[in-house]
Amino acid sequence: MAYSKDYRQLILSKLEEGYSIRQLAEEYQISTNTIQRWKTFPERKRRQFTPTKIDDDLLRAYVDAYPDDYQHERARCFNCTQRAIGIALKRIGITQKKSLTHPKVDDEKRFIFFEKLAQFKLDDKPIIYLDESGFKSHENRPYGYSDRGEKCFGQYNWQLKNQTNAIGAIYNNQLFAVGLYERSVNSDVFHSWVEQLLLPSLPKDSVIIMDNATFHKRKDTTELIESANHTILWLPPYSPDLNPIEQMWAWVKQKRKEWRLDCVDTLFFYFLWLCGNL
Repeated sequence: MAYSKDYRQLILSKLEEGYSIRQLAEEYQISTNTIQRWKTFPERKRRQFTPTKIDDDLLRAYVDAYPDDYQHERARCFNCTQRAIGIALKRIGITQKKSLTHPKVDDEKRFIFFEKLAQFKLDDKPIIYLDESGFKSHENRPYGYSDRGEKCFGQYNWQLKNQTNAIGAIYNNQLFAVGLYERSVNSDVFHSWVEQLLLPSLPKDSVIIMDNATFHKRKDTTELIESANHTILWLPPYSPDLNPIEQMWAWVKQKRKEWRLDCVDTLFFYFLWLCGNL
């Protein structure tokens, strides 16, 4: 049984007043050994922890070799606690992040892409990224709150198929030429978007970067772009991580949740206004 500090002080004060250990043990129903220990050590002894010294260079090398290890795996390797690993990682400036790549990624093709992109940047060409993204008609709220031990119920129709598809482009981290379509994006929709929204908004001699979707490569669409003196740079296969518009779409969807907007048209009106593109 653990006794409070005040209780121990009471017993010790009684000892100073002349009470014997046996008398106090009988009166307060405490063992004589406990009272003797309190008398010998008036202050509770604190358990001493000797922190494990984690070598920063060794930890950094370990993270480089196994970047997706869990903290408990690193702690086991360094014979310390997960908290100690977390503190050490923060000390050496390593943060949690992860970017997944497809197992079919071709490193050689990615290298060639980077070389071409670097040359276009040296030539001071405007770099344009484009892509599509889907927005459900209604955002569901995946979490809720309730009393401990009670479920929190909500409603959501998983069979609802309504979705608005957005096509857009970014230049200097600014979203522009956004087209919203209440149907699937195919080669006709994409061609119409390029002709009516993208080309009129492009800076001169732009480099347009997009993925290898089949409807992106329709012959008359690529010819339309090139006839306007723009260049197409295809992303390497399975490399969406090289298209920064993916983060832009994620930001738009985050704002949708913050603003609690179901209407996709209203969402983009406010978002483009926020970015100064209206």
